Amino acid sequence: SLLVFLLCLVLWVSQVLPLPITSLLGLALLPMLGVFPAAEVFSFFGNPAVFFILGAFMLVAGVMQSGLSERVALCVLKKTGGSSRSLLFAMLFLPALMACIMPEHAVAALFLPIALAIVQSLGLKQGHVYAQAIFFALAWGAIIGGVTTLLGGARGPLALALVDELTGQSFSFLQWSLAALPLVIGVLAVAAFLLNRMTINV
Repeated sequence: SLLVFLLCLVLWVSQVLPLPITSLLGLALLPMLGVFPAAEVFSFFGNPAVFFILGAFMLVAGVMQSGLSERVALCVLKKTGGSSRSLLFAMLFLPALMACIMPEHAVAALFLPIALAIVQSLGLKQGHVYAQAIFFALAWGAIIGGVTTLLGGARGPLALALVDELTGQSFSFLQWSLAALPLVIGVLAVAAFLLNRMTINV
């Protein structure tokens, strides 16, 4: 721990790295070098969920700074052929699909700057019903799709742990997905219907 402290002190004084990066580096080195377990290191700074949210915001910042959000937005606009319905449904189903293989919060964080770039490129003003529908589609898609597999978030593994603790029974990854898939498809269909009704006059 003293070595990590001295390294961070040198980096802070010399400013070889930006101060926030040096702080995160020190935090990461403690569990990597075996000084403290990762859970104990995180407990010094609060709940581990804080770091998950922090990582999601870092992902958003990287997507926006690199210009990736604008490129993806233009690609989505091109693929949907200028159809407002196709674009809206793409912003619903793409996050839902991605939430099957990565946490839904990360998916929402990733698509947020893309949705913002699409709204700006369409010249929609704040409060426009179609702009609202795009953000609703993003949020609903990520949340609904996250139920499909155990990779979509912490709710699935937590539910399995509770079932195992209360009943002694468990489910496999495939069993979970097969049971959740019909529900997910049905809820996505309802979401698509509501979005279509919301923007019927657009």
